[in-house]
Amino acid sequence: MKQLFLILVFVADIPICKAAEKNITAQVVFENLTENTSITGKFFIKELNKVIEVHSMESFKVILPEKGKYSFGFYAENAEASTTYPNRITSGKHTILVKLTKKDNNTKPLTTNTIFINKAQPFELSNTALEEMLQLGKLNFIFHGIQEVIADFSIFKEKYGIGYNTQNCIIDPATYKRTTAHNQRIERYLTEQYGVAWKNDLPAKPFGIK
Repeated sequence: MKQLFLILVFVADIPICKAAEKNITAQVVFENLTENTSITGKFFIKELNKVIEVHSMESFKVILPEKGKYSFGFYAENAEASTTYPNRITSGKHTILVKLTKKDNNTKPLTTNTIFINKAQPFELSNTALEEMLQLGKLNFIFHGIQEVIADFSIFKEKYGIGYNTQNCIIDPATYKRTTAHNQRIERYLTEQYGVAWKNDLPAKPFGIK
């Protein structure tokens, strides 16, 4: 009986081992060409809709579900960043290089009140301007290709006047920041008008809203 029990335990463990074997570990390393000694940023994995907070230039590992093609990106407040990685991540090719260069100080920092419409120049959107867009039916949360919007926004739009707009996959850090600023500005407006209860009516979570 004891021998049979051990056999059953061994057989039950096989699928778990096979699942673990499919995982691929990628290594993220930094090449620092700036005078900065520290970094604060976000590392993106597009296909997994995953954002990792980074607070140092030390290399780190990310676990991927399987080998294959992935899109990575990195955004930092105090440096320009570019990423280089293999076309396919495998057990033999798994290094992701993040190159940091000096940031252009002439770049205007974004705020949570900055709205981007169709990649136009940023501008401050007041509550009055928001309400005008509401009346025109042109105020929308932004979703991206990595977010699956399968919910029906019609009831939410009928109640609050706000729908959603799907744009390209969010890969680059600038798009991430624009989308977050846009959605969080609408979030702040709705909270001022309705408190936080409106979030319970959201059929899907827009990017940047918790």
